[in-house]
Amino acid sequence: MGPRYPEVVEEIPKTPTQRVQRYLLKERGVGNAFEAYKAGFKPSKPII
Repeated sequence: MGPRYPEVVEEIPKTPTQRVQRYLLKERGVGNAFEAYKAGFKPSKPII
């Protein structure tokens, strides 16, 4: 399953050891993202 709200960002926030700071991405919310299903995304496998 792909992400429901994909968003292109300039830079992913990382720690000094180059690990992604996921909590910062979650705090941003959906922002300027678009809803993949409304844009025509069809999953290759049924979603259960």
